[in-house]
Amino acid sequence: MPEADSDPGTHRLRLIARTNIILGIASLVRFVPELIMLLPKEGDYFVLAALDVAIALIWLKCGFALRRHALNALGFVAVGGTVIFAHSLTSSCFFGWLLQKNGFPYRADPDFFIVLAFLGSRFLLYGIEFLYWAWALFVLLLLAEDPTWRRSIRLAIVIAFFIAAAIQSVVFWVVFRL
Repeated sequence: MPEADSDPGTHRLRLIARTNIILGIASLVRFVPELIMLLPKEGDYFVLAALDVAIALIWLKCGFALRRHALNALGFVAVGGTVIFAHSLTSSCFFGWLLQKNGFPYRADPDFFIVLAFLGSRFLLYGIEFLYWAWALFVLLLLAEDPTWRRSIRLAIVIAFFIAAAIQSVVFWVVFRL
């Protein structure tokens, strides 16, 4: 084994890169049946579809950037991961609030199990995004060896989180007329 491969930091970066690519593909695969089943019924669904595709592409881009550029991509991946992390929190709150506000009105719906699968897959993905990026961002910060670089990445994470959460909240508010 070459010496660079035995470095635990390199191993962690490769693990994060591989996981990002796998979860990006899983996001796109999960999205396709949902799109086919719900597209004709819901006009506002286009916003969720666009958001899902954007998030899946961010997953993939972060994975490929880490594979290609390793430590040089830490800042990019930290910001991309923070956007996904903010997405998981904002979307979970949005869907949770809608379910709490309206109860669960889909019980009488003839497509009850489709709606249940739609919501279940979304909440499962949001949970994975939240837990994974909490861990991955922590690891990325540890791998930033230079204290100035670490501070810069930490600041970028905080700013990206607030901007992404605010933009997504406004989009949900406007599109779904909350």
